[in-house]
Amino acid sequence: MSNDILNKAGNDMKKSFYKFINSINKIRTGRVSTSLLENISVEYYGNISLLKYISNITVDNNNTLKISVFDFSIVPIVCKAILKSNLGLNPNVVGNIIKIIFPSLTKERKIFLKKILNDEVEKTKIIIRNIRRIYNNKLKKLLKNKNIDIGNERNKKNDIQKLTNNYIKKIQDIYMKKKRNLKF
Repeated sequence: MSNDILNKAGNDMKKSFYKFINSINKIRTGRVSTSLLENISVEYYGNISLLKYISNITVDNNNTLKISVFDFSIVPIVCKAILKSNLGLNPNVVGNIIKIIFPSLTKERKIFLKKILNDEVEKTKIIIRNIRRIYNNKLKKLLKNKNIDIGNERNKKNDIQKLTNNYIKKIQDIYMKKKRNLKF
């Protein structure tokens, strides 16, 4: 039962970590990448689909991405989804192709992106720590109900703390790497 709690805590932390990775990949630090747009959600005939599944996204040059939508009738819907993505992008439609021209990274833009990066890092660290707290409380309940002994509870709490430290270190490492790319 206590191993189950440890596994669930690890899985929840892993999910939060991967959500963090996805959100961080949307932050442009240099040359544009298709990963900036791949995970934008688009309503496609009543279903929500990711942009990468309904289009072909390619790098046109250092600051331009080109989107070729498979179903040309949804080009306006894709444009709306890009505008709603909070990435500060303005899609340009040229025939059946959507072009996204990214502004050059000015000092002000880099400061803005650093702020977004800092917010994402702090938000994810808080989520990881909250997961730790939730599962530590579950261990306390097991101990209170005499389902585990105090030694087992301490060991599992230490294991959960190691998981927490591991994920926070990974988050910090990714943050430092991304921050170095935003240097000005």
